[in-house]
Amino acid sequence: MKTMTQSILITLALAAAFVNTIQAAPFSNGDFTQGAGTAEWTPYTTDAWTLEPGTGVLHVEWVWNPHNTVTYHYARFERDFGGKISQTFDTIAGGTYNVTFQMLYWWDSWAESFRVTAPGLDRNTTHDEVGTDLSDEWGGTSSYLTGYEFKATSHSSTLAFQRISVGEVPPYGSANPINLVALTNVKVTLIKVTPIGTVMAVQ
Repeated sequence: MKTMTQSILITLALAAAFVNTIQAAPFSNGDFTQGAGTAEWTPYTTDAWTLEPGTGVLHVEWVWNPHNTVTYHYARFERDFGGKISQTFDTIAGGTYNVTFQMLYWWDSWAESFRVTAPGLDRNTTHDEVGTDLSDEWGGTSSYLTGYEFKATSHSSTLAFQRISVGEVPPYGSANPINLVALTNVKVTLIKVTPIGTVMAVQ
């Protein structure tokens, strides 16, 4: 028969496991559509993300592309070096998460790079990996960047994207350089769970 101490410990362990699976604040608005207004090119507020501008402009906006009739929602970094956008959300301690996203840039935005960070993840990426050019013809969205994983160590984790490139003004269009890169379609997926620690019953 179980002792009262064993029963209490087992109950607490089950309760902790249950609480750990509740997603009260799940990752959200990775496509940046929440909070969008009716006017394109107009910044709007999204509760899910925290924006920390660097040297330039960092805001969330949307635009309609007449070339392929697609509406893009994104976080726009314009001449903004050091700017960061982040989101803190519930995770399962011991859970491994996969992060995918799309990065957009304009033709005169050279050497663009994001630093992607999360628990145990710190990696840079550039538009050369993406190959998407939203210039005069608004080429469309890129394929998803993959291979970004992190393992949660607590019940909440923070995912952040920071623009780290110094940028370079190209000769063409240098009279009005844009130097712009954008982030969109961020997805976070739980792929496996490895329990951290074991609760032992007292005999």
